[in-house]
Amino acid sequence: MKHAKCTECGAELRLVPTLCPLCGAEIKREAVSLDGWQVDRYQAEVRRLRGELGDGHKRKGPVLVRATEEG
Repeated sequence: MKHAKCTECGAELRLVPTLCPLCGAEIKREAVSLDGWQVDRYQAEVRRLRGELGDGHKRKGPVLVRATEEG
């Protein structure tokens, strides 16, 4: 997803405020495009790839690694 940039100083603006947080210039609003990214297509691709991995590669919770004096 493209982020808007300040027209005065070029700072990247993620939430598209009305003023640039760096230089205070007024932001000119432009149409935001999602570059063809679509949620349904993305989720379908993730499901397909997980299916290819099979059941042996299911996601597991975080693993706690315990350090010992031996190494």
